[in-house]
Amino acid sequence: MKRWIPLLGGVLVLQLALAAVLTRHGDRLAPQRSDAKLVAADLKDIDRLTIAGPVAPDAAASAPTPLVIVKKDGRWQMPGYFDAPADAVKVQAMVDRLGRLQRGLPIATTAGALDRFEVSDRHYERRIVAAAGEKTLATVYIGASAGPRKSDARTDADAAVYAVELSSYELPVGGQEWLDAGLLARDAKTIAAIDVAMPGRPDIALARAAAAGASSPSGAVEWQAQNLPAGAKLDAKRAAALADALADVKVDAVLGRTAVADWQQDQPELTLTTKDAAGKSTTWVLSKRKSGDSHVLKASDRPWFVELQPYHAQPLLDAAAPEKLVAGLPAAAAASAPADPG
Repeated sequence: MKRWIPLLGGVLVLQLALAAVLTRHGDRLAPQRSDAKLVAADLKDIDRLTIAGPVAPDAAASAPTPLVIVKKDGRWQMPGYFDAPADAVKVQAMVDRLGRLQRGLPIATTAGALDRFEVSDRHYERRIVAAAGEKTLATVYIGASAGPRKSDARTDADAAVYAVELSSYELPVGGQEWLDAGLLARDAKTIAAIDVAMPGRPDIALARAAAAGASSPSGAVEWQAQNLPAGAKLDAKRAAALADALADVKVDAVLGRTAVADWQQDQPELTLTTKDAAGKSTTWVLSKRKSGDSHVLKASDRPWFVELQPYHAQPLLDAAAPEKLVAGLPAAAAASAPADPG
């Protein structure tokens, strides 16, 4: 028995030494919390953002076409979406969020985990590439959901996976979701005249009256109608409301640059021609699509045919209705107008 004591003592010493080594190395290998940013690069000079995905190695369908948003002459636009303008506020907000993402604790550190968490270069929910000129500043992979408004993520320089406060659904790849809905917006005060034409109804010509003594505090009485029939009277407040509706119309999508028969632009339901103080005129042609419920609008000073959903088109149609703008229209004109659904 005594001869085993030195041997057992030696084994104990070896175990203690091994434990010390493992502890020392374990501290080094254990996940360490990092409050460093996920994206190390400064994104203030970014001029191109590319969003791709989802991509999966076993997907039956091909991946959607990546969305590219570029800054040109100080404005964000989408080359693959008819060069339509992107919402600058939304784009900048996303760039700022990318720059604020924190690493936190890594949730996986093995190469095999990248596919499992959907953040590998062949399997991801979203891949965002931020660039300035020809230089790529950051490539971020967004993967599976890690909780409400959270996703697994990594950069192309990382071997580890982190949970970040950004979800793939906040990174749509459709141009419609990034579109500047106010691309036709203008200042209502710059509209000096409006000509209204609707099928089966009398044309109405509105002009902003001279500034001197022509407006109330609300600005409603500054509008006048020209060549009205006897007994007819313009509702100046409604004329002002039409100018406001024109100035604030919201676009839902860009359909293209070339007319399609389904859009029925040759059968407009409303034509509006506006002039500014310098006499420059712009014509809007609004039509109802043959298929579906949406409307199509073409502005003469823009290259696009744009889509308006009913909740954006109807307020404009209502505001421009001659029987609402002018009281006392001839009976024949009033009879030709459809009943007010409201």
